[in-house]
Amino acid sequence: MFDNEVLIDVGAAVVGASQTFVIREFVDKKSLTPILPQLGKYGTASCVAGIGAGGAATVVGLASLLYGKGIRDERIARALVAYGVPALVCGALSGYMTPTVRRVVSAAEGTPQAYFSPQAAAMGGVEANYANLSQMEKINLGVL
Repeated sequence: MFDNEVLIDVGAAVVGASQTFVIREFVDKKSLTPILPQLGKYGTASCVAGIGAGGAATVVGLASLLYGKGIRDERIARALVAYGVPALVCGALSGYMTPTVRRVVSAAEGTPQAYFSPQAAAMGGVEANYANLSQMEKINLGVL
């Protein structure tokens, strides 16, 4: 019914397109900060995996198909391109559709997360010092 080579290409494309969404669902939602904070919203695990692996597979596959360098088996080279292009596109779209991630800097990195004022302590005790912090910042500081 279907040629095996077509099934390999379609399967590679499905894996390439779905890997970003699987990583986004199971890794990105559980982590609070991106794995590469320098990239901003493109630094999440789903973006890095999609863009990195997809780009590498696409480059290797195209180099093999066009110049005969790298992978010698044409079926594998086509499967690499079929995997790489959807992975690259979905990785870029994942970063584009991700809301901006704010990186929480820990005190161990040298920047304090909260500033304490003596006036606030006199007015309402320790709780007043933490009034301007978000729930996640309070958890990170261990005050909840």
